[in-house]
Amino acid sequence: GVLAEEFRARFVPPDKDPPTFTSLAEFTNVTRLAEYVSGDTRTSAAKHHIDKRFLYNFWSGITRAIYNQNVTGMSEFSSLACLAIGTAPTFSIDGGNVQLPVTLLKKSKAKTHLSSHVTHIKRANNKQWSVCTTTSCDTFDVVVLAAPLEEARLAGIPTNITKRNYVPTYVVALRGTLNTALFGVLSPFVNILTTENGTAHFTVLQHVSGCTPTNEGQVYKIQAQKPITNELLHTLFSKFSLQSVTHHMWAGAFPFEVPTRVNKLQPIILEKGVYYLNGMESLASSMETTIIAAKNAAKLVEGNQT
Repeated sequence: GVLAEEFRARFVPPDKDPPTFTSLAEFTNVTRLAEYVSGDTRTSAAKHHIDKRFLYNFWSGITRAIYNQNVTGMSEFSSLACLAIGTAPTFSIDGGNVQLPVTLLKKSKAKTHLSSHVTHIKRANNKQWSVCTTTSCDTFDVVVLAAPLEEARLAGIPTNITKRNYVPTYVVALRGTLNTALFGVLSPFVNILTTENGTAHFTVLQHVSGCTPTNEGQVYKIQAQKPITNELLHTLFSKFSLQSVTHHMWAGAFPFEVPTRVNKLQPIILEKGVYYLNGMESLASSMETTIIAAKNAAKLVEGNQT
């Protein structure tokens, strides 16, 4: 609606990058988004005379599908980001979206150390930093930390930052035949959204496109805020392959996207030469916001190195 369009126009001004910023407070003030970050969705909805049925029966379904969170506890920024994304065309990359970072790394010709657990970061001298793994240490002029500090298990980095709580997210992928009669329809559909005031034991059930159907059925993904039981699977599906069932649990899939005063957001510059990207996820956790944070860090590094 109008609210989502106004938000989208502010957040994505046409053909214009935001200026380089050294804090998220600076970013939200320059982009005129500070009120959205500190404001809560329920109050904003009432202010804009949004019908409660839209809030609880539609908007909530989208936030639960994207962030596994109920709309009423979310900041206006993050819930509007869900609304803007959830009502706009989406795209994917053949072979999976993982192809994007893999290809970018190849094009950069950078030396990469995948599957290397970084244990701590420490000063090598007054201009450089040592990044240490379980096997060795290397020295760098600049360190860019993309992982959330709360989950990084990383020594040597300042811990006097605002800690965020994370949403535990339970996911099951399987191949089967959906029990469409359970939902009052006769034909399969792409997404089943749920509402926070409902009784469903999952937040979203999605048909995974791009997977060829077999005699054992289609591929589906179920997401929930609590463990997904076999009893629930037998309720949702008229049949499914036990061998195809894959469970996964993320203790920290997303930070709780709660209203936050902009001066309480996590810093971008942790120390001279150490830049932090993940604070941007306190606004909205997405590829788009991470790209903004990464591009800004690259500009800050370039500005300090020339």
